[in-house]
Amino acid sequence: KYLGIGVQFVPESGIIMGLGIFVTLVCHLFGGGYQVTIYGWVIEHVMIAPIILHASYCLFHPHFFGQLGTILTLAILATVLNCLIIFGVVWASIMNIESLNMMTGYQVIMFSALISAVDPVAVLAVFDTVGANRALYYLVFGESLLNDGVTFVMYQGFKVFTVLSRESAAEIIEWHHFGLLLLSFITKPVFGILIGFITGLLSSFVSQFSTEKSDFLQPLLNLLFAAQAYIMAIMFGFSGILSLIAFGLTQQRYTFRNITNTAVVKTRNVVRGFAMVSELFLFFILGSEFAALDFANIIQFAFIVLVVMTLARIFVTGLCCFVGNKMTRHQINWKWQILLIVGGMRGAIAYAMVIQYKGRPFADVFYGTTVFLIFVTTVVNGMLAKPLVSILQLKEEGQEHDYDHEYGWDDLEKLGRPMKYFKSFEEKVLLRFCTKDHRTMEVAANEVIESEEESIFDRLEKKHMNKYNKKKSKK
Repeated sequence: KYLGIGVQFVPESGIIMGLGIFVTLVCHLFGGGYQVTIYGWVIEHVMIAPIILHASYCLFHPHFFGQLGTILTLAILATVLNCLIIFGVVWASIMNIESLNMMTGYQVIMFSALISAVDPVAVLAVFDTVGANRALYYLVFGESLLNDGVTFVMYQGFKVFTVLSRESAAEIIEWHHFGLLLLSFITKPVFGILIGFITGLLSSFVSQFSTEKSDFLQPLLNLLFAAQAYIMAIMFGFSGILSLIAFGLTQQRYTFRNITNTAVVKTRNVVRGFAMVSELFLFFILGSEFAALDFANIIQFAFIVLVVMTLARIFVTGLCCFVGNKMTRHQINWKWQILLIVGGMRGAIAYAMVIQYKGRPFADVFYGTTVFLIFVTTVVNGMLAKPLVSILQLKEEGQEHDYDHEYGWDDLEKLGRPMKYFKSFEEKVLLRFCTKDHRTMEVAANEVIESEEESIFDRLEKKHMNKYNKKKSKK
């Protein structure tokens, strides 16, 4: 009874972390000193990847593409602003703290980028469970997923400089290094997305030649192409996360048209299974790590970061939504903005980044603070989401949506030239060469035209024969 009540208010991820805390404390109580740990590369490349791919499959929806401009603004501009505000305020706040004032600006901004990562898994679970409005759901979900790709790129860029002391950084780092850093912020996400998109198209092209007899191989091929997109992006130093997101959306758009519904369901279920196992195991580890934290060593820094990042998210969300509402057709009202703020839960992505930082300056402080903030935001924000959705009346009522009218797709002139060019390119090239449906529709259309022509000729012939017969009868 009480467990059922608890599940209604506490998010699933919070319950799994609670289980990890309980197991660790019991082991410590009986003198075992047991604590679950795992290698950082396993978390980043084996466990995070299926979570991102599953999320990208779920992201394919008209509500996501209709709000893409707003989502990109929140995922890029808002994330950068969040990072800069956290960096500035936190660095200024620790100057007078003896145990922390030796941190360099590069170390603080690296941690600011890391802790700006919002967890799409927690958002997906919480907002789906509470039955939030679907447009709001995809807005928060899309922002959190793309936010991860942006923060990961920023984190990797700043991490390079964290091993340098203040004196050595001043001597070694020159202005052109900052230029290269800024250039990497463009090349890593852009080329990561491009690799994912091209690999997705390759997957679609190959899937055209599948038959019902090869149905059982399709999930395996889809997963192999996903692995190829991720590995290629990592090998060339680009964003693996954004590559997987682009691949998942492309595969959902083109590849799944070419294969049977059974193969599609199997692919999604396999990816979902891997994602759920990874998610549950990650949150169990986080709970275990939270129970073993040295709170005396991190509590001051963690409290400063918690306050600053909460205020930064409130300010930046309000600012970006205000500017966005002036420029876009789809408005974000104050109720949605509150849920966007609450949706700022930290999770597996931030943990995957901080675990890579081990062995570097202030690694223990950053690690403990990250685990503490993940626990607090997941539990507190997750518990706030459900009552807020009910109080603000943001539940999905099951109404039908006219997406074309709602997002202006029924008027091609409002879409802008880039979108019109892409739609034309997609119809003439991508759908033609990458999907079976397009060929089937083309053949069907030709058959319809031919049958219509035949019926017209038949009618004309009959009409002509009737006139001829009438004339003949008169004679």
